[in-house]
Amino acid sequence: MDRRSFVRLSAYTAAILSLPVDLSCTRKFAKTWAQPLFISHLVDLKTVMAIGQSYRKSVPAEDSRLVLYIRLKGHNEWDDEEGLRAALDSLVVTDFLSDRTVTVNGWILSVTEARQCALFSIINA
Repeated sequence: MDRRSFVRLSAYTAAILSLPVDLSCTRKFAKTWAQPLFISHLVDLKTVMAIGQSYRKSVPAEDSRLVLYIRLKGHNEWDDEEGLRAALDSLVVTDFLSDRTVTVNGWILSVTEARQCALFSIINA
């Protein structure tokens, strides 16, 4: 094995081994990650599921629980569910202000909301 392959393999192994610990620390917030608050007040859960499935089909690179979690989480940490909810709500507002929106099934959503719908559709499949 050459040096480049060894270094790459080592980095992937370290990342893979650390992710289950990271994900297990957020299990208590799992519903919060996958709950697009605003859109869930407007539509039923079946529609949220359909939006999530459509988003995952249109963005295949994000058709994974782990990828969605990482993209929603960024480099942030939260000690409580209230802080996480506030951060996600803030991301939604920032997405709209920055014109980071997508249209899914006729709904104009922030990218954060679309990712939350996608995560919801994976968790509740």
